[in-house]
Amino acid sequence: MFKTHFKVARRNLAKNKIYSIINILGLTLGLTATVLITLFVRYELSYDKHYPEHNSVYRLVGSYDQGGDSRTEAAQTSYLLEPNLTPYFPELEIPVRIDFFQNMVSIDDQQYLESEILLADSSFFQVFQKTFISGSAASALKDPRSVILTASTASKYFGSNNPIGQSVEIMEESFQVTGVVNNFPANSHFSADLILPLNGIMHWYPNWVSNNPTGTSHYTYFKVSEGFNPITYGEKINQYVAENWDSDDTAEYTFQPLASIHLNSNLTAEIEANGSMTTVYIFSATAFIILLLAGVNYINLSLAGSLQRSKEVGIKRVL
Repeated sequence: MFKTHFKVARRNLAKNKIYSIINILGLTLGLTATVLITLFVRYELSYDKHYPEHNSVYRLVGSYDQGGDSRTEAAQTSYLLEPNLTPYFPELEIPVRIDFFQNMVSIDDQQYLESEILLADSSFFQVFQKTFISGSAASALKDPRSVILTASTASKYFGSNNPIGQSVEIMEESFQVTGVVNNFPANSHFSADLILPLNGIMHWYPNWVSNNPTGTSHYTYFKVSEGFNPITYGEKINQYVAENWDSDDTAEYTFQPLASIHLNSNLTAEIEANGSMTTVYIFSATAFIILLLAGVNYINLSLAGSLQRSKEVGIKRVL
């Protein structure tokens, strides 16, 4: 029976080539477009969710009066903000400050221009957990002269040799490799090839970074305790800063959930170009419309084709 249906279907397709091509091609293109858009939307929504405790990580961002007609909304905060807040707000359990720069990295007589060098507090891997291929997260970045490499960077510098204990030179200073971690996935709102401890390179910064409480220079993140309310604690921090900050204009701070930064943040000095939730909505609606039109088109063409087979259907009913 199945063989007969298959034979009839093949003959009908061969008899109506143009109709068959339009019908099958329209449905195929519609389904393909829907699948591709769905994969894109799923990818955009997955940003920073690969970190095991991403729901407990927040970025603190600020609003500043820098002399313009309106306040500047920036992703960066003062280097001094974290040590002035953490002692008074125990709910901000693990703080970490990060920054980025590019420079030449020297390995013996070889030089590499690296554009993604990450500077971070020693608590970095407690907030942004990563798998260590070599070394240990517990001791990573404790030594001011240490450096952590990603797997691809370690392979580029040292090939198949063990990178642990090897030296790299940056800004005419030597750092010893103490760990190798997996590469940062593409769906991260920041990436890095090398990670250096902030406490070992603060002398690279101008004096105002470590002396001026109103200057913006670093990105500040916190791993928070359970039950943390970002709105409530944002208000508490702003009240504390207003009462204790020695400045003519008091900055205002808000907390951003880590997983929402890519699609819901468009501030000055973002680490990388972010996406947009509006774009996700538009693509999702487009995928639904394409799928709906493809289905309607297929049904209409199928019904139109069935009218040409009325004689065949009648004979089958008689039989």
